[in-house]
Amino acid sequence: MTINRLSVRAAFLAVSSAAAVLLSATGCRHSDIVELPLTWHEGFGPFDLSFSGDRAYNPDSDASAPAITGFPDGMSEIRTGIFETNILQTCYEDHIAGRMSDERYGHLLEAWGWIPDTTVLSRNHVDTQIAFAVGKCQDGALCIAVDTDGDSDLSDEKPLVLTETDSLFNSAERDSILSANTVIATVEQYDGKSIKRRPLPLVLSYDSKSGIIFKGMAEHATARHKGVELAVRTDNLAYNF
Repeated sequence: MTINRLSVRAAFLAVSSAAAVLLSATGCRHSDIVELPLTWHEGFGPFDLSFSGDRAYNPDSDASAPAITGFPDGMSEIRTGIFETNILQTCYEDHIAGRMSDERYGHLLEAWGWIPDTTVLSRNHVDTQIAFAVGKCQDGALCIAVDTDGDSDLSDEKPLVLTETDSLFNSAERDSILSANTVIATVEQYDGKSIKRRPLPLVLSYDSKSGIIFKGMAEHATARHKGVELAVRTDNLAYNF
């Protein structure tokens, strides 16, 4: 597969509904904008593996722990946490709702070099977060249960035994080990017109040294432009599709 470098930039510039916007290398003039239909695929495709880390908390004593109503049978030593799939939407929404101060919001804008694009950010609540629980399965193995259906109840979820993150990167059988460590969750996304729910494949792993749970948004898209096949990837900071 031939990958045009413009495709990587397209993932950050605009992926709203099913089209990517590519800008020519000569600048950002309106005449240089080309909109292409995207076809989405599960997996990282031609891109390197990419993960972000999340911590789990004691649900009995830590205010950061999410509210979860049930856990899988036999799971013990439970800690809970949240996978964030679109931090930009969450920050924008929190600021609009008054849960984030102007000072804090301004600091994030400056630190991230972020100019909010209100055409793809909703003033209404968008469920971009996925709850999870980490603990020991009945056989003593470290496992994770993910709220794949968004109901805050993990009692109906099948725990996944966690693999060390290094094993994912070092495996010679990349596709098979990624598939074995993938769960399909459901998130909401605002496409500029309405809020929709859709599936999101997550590759999960664990770093025993730091105690951090790692997630990778295992999805990429392809398109063709002037005979060249392009690819765009999901960004772990802002899940746009």
